[in-house]
Amino acid sequence: MQVLFISKYPPIEGFVSSYAYWLVRALGERGHRVFVVTNSTEVDHTYKEDTLIDDALLAPEEVTLCHTCEDRTLGCVPYFNPFTEKLASLALDLIDEHDISLIDSWYLLPYGVAGLMVSLLSGLPLVGRVAGTDGERMCGSPQFRRLALSFFEHCSQVIGNARFISFMTSEMQQKVIPHGIVLHPSFTEQRPPLDLSGYPHYTEGIPVITFVGKATSFKGFFSLADALSRIREPFLFLVISNGPEYPHFAAHVKNRALEEKTLFLPFQPPWKMPAVYRASTVVVCLEHGNLIQRAPIVPREAASCKCCTVISPEIHSKGHYRLLENGVHTVVADPENREDLRNALQNLIAHPEKAEMVGEGGHEFFSRLDSPRNHRMYVDTVLKMYRKVCE
Repeated sequence: MQVLFISKYPPIEGFVSSYAYWLVRALGERGHRVFVVTNSTEVDHTYKEDTLIDDALLAPEEVTLCHTCEDRTLGCVPYFNPFTEKLASLALDLIDEHDISLIDSWYLLPYGVAGLMVSLLSGLPLVGRVAGTDGERMCGSPQFRRLALSFFEHCSQVIGNARFISFMTSEMQQKVIPHGIVLHPSFTEQRPPLDLSGYPHYTEGIPVITFVGKATSFKGFFSLADALSRIREPFLFLVISNGPEYPHFAAHVKNRALEEKTLFLPFQPPWKMPAVYRASTVVVCLEHGNLIQRAPIVPREAASCKCCTVISPEIHSKGHYRLLENGVHTVVADPENREDLRNALQNLIAHPEKAEMVGEGGHEFFSRLDSPRNHRMYVDTVLKMYRKVCE
């Protein structure tokens, strides 16, 4: 089978890009040809992962990338970057050249709309993946609602959560299946950790406390930095981040006299994240006040790599995290109670064997979901769905 993806993709950071990557990689590993049309090389540096365009893992086995590029020759007034049109045109070129079976688009704007255009012009079936917030925002906007509903109406299959279903007709709702993920075996296999020996502020054997995520106010970074600044034991604070508030993150670290203990790294591509987790003693995810209902994937990824996680009560209330036992599979700490957070972190830093025990517990829990067998079944389910929409 030959599949055409129109999607976010590395080096764009984030969940959608990461799991588009892991899915197309898994399909390629099964011997299916996958073409990815993306605008990822045009991403703003604020949201760009630290990878090279010629990195062999960017385009895994059987995966061919086709990138848009900036083109100002159109002279659009008012100026805009015509991502949708560029993606659609490149996709049509690939359809002319290859025997493609279907289109799989992930995220409504611009990828889903480009997929809709290509499907209408080519006659190929369209699978539409919706992150949740994109579908809800478009359906809730008078300017975009009709287009979003037309997209859902045209798709042979819609994959997403329930947040936007209330906008759909009963006929459209019958096409929707829940969005499910099983982690790639790269997370559960025994592989080397990230080598931190060449970086400043790192001494072999000291605990590594890791923060991964966009620099936004609801990620709990400021509470984390405040708590760590009151811990005297040696540790490395590894921050993998960028975003609108990144300068405030750096300034806060300086204000809390944490500079000599902190290593800032840019966003890392998906295939490097398992090594990051394996190099970490604790991965801290303190999301709170986030209107998005989807549970973040970072704690699950980290736990699958046998890394101890510290999560907020809000994350603990979402998805599979609700089933985690505090102190056994994870450590729950309230970012708004900084004394509680400091005590939890100090206990893990002073007693890394406790962090190791919790990491093993989290790994045992998530291995039931993310076993290699379950990953094979996940890919089988995707292929079965593809065959069904091609009938």
